Amino acid sequence: MQTRKNMIDIYHQIGIQKGSIVCLQVNMNAIHSILGQAQTCIESLMEVVTNSGCIIVPTFDTSSLDPSCLDGIDYEKWKPLRKEEPGYRRRLTGCDAFGIQFLRNPKVRRSKHPIYSFAYWGNYDESRLEAKPDFPVSFNQALWPMQNENAMNVLIGYDETKSVLPYAIAKKQNIGTWMVQRAKVGMSDPPVFETFMSLSLEKKEQAKCLEACSIHRYMFDDVAYTCLHLDNSSVK
Repeated sequence: MQTRKNMIDIYHQIGIQKGSIVCLQVNMNAIHSILGQAQTCIESLMEVVTNSGCIIVPTFDTSSLDPSCLDGIDYEKWKPLRKEEPGYRRRLTGCDAFGIQFLRNPKVRRSKHPIYSFAYWGNYDESRLEAKPDFPVSFNQALWPMQNENAMNVLIGYDETKSVLPYAIAKKQNIGTWMVQRAKVGMSDPPVFETFMSLSLEKKEQAKCLEACSIHRYMFDDVAYTCLHLDNSSVK
């Protein structure tokens, strides 16, 4: 079993240090050998980067998407579903299990995007939590700190195909397909909706974007760690 001390050592070995900026993505099914699982991953990383660094975790959730954005829903059902569906609320809207665990920690704050929200801890520009909704997974929006030279995307139990970085790189390099999406915000009557632009990527486009990253892979006690560093010269 990997203890908190072991995790601190692992983070140091993969290049994380005080003041680092880490976008952390964790597969909960892959960390059973870590004592304390998700919370140990979080607390040990907080200890390494300290509050002079920053931890960013995707907290995406599609439950607030407008019915018009979902496949297989007939037009006549859109209006009643819009009334009944839950609107995005930072404290109440769900996300994946690791994101929920991260959000439970003190001083973690979540951005306002109704679908592609991120949660932050440490040293970051709080005004970015209120950023405009268009292209939320981009260096102009949620991932602005990832252009820093001491930033990395760390995936535990995932490979690089699960990284959020390709979407930000795609926006910078004008790769991918633009989409118009719409989501319900809050639970007011009448309901309030927000329309925004986002990106989709084909596998070849994702692979092209990953070429802008240096990728390092590690294995500790049968748990895979994938670390991506952005090559800033390739995304200018």
